[in-house]
Amino acid sequence: MTIIAQLFDSVRVNLDIYLVSRHHNETYARGGYLQIDNLDFINKGCLAGIMKYYHQNRLN
Repeated sequence: MTIIAQLFDSVRVNLDIYLVSRHHNETYARGGYLQIDNLDFINKGCLAGIMKYYHQNRLN
């Protein structure tokens, strides 16, 4: 089962989980990721320099 949710504006989570057999009520996380497109959900303009630096180096 895959759970995709938007936690905040520009913050998403994708989680892959699986359930064990019928007689056990356990759930395990198989994988997933947290995607942050903008850090403004913390504080407006917070860490803007870091995101700018990251995007400039990613394009090169």
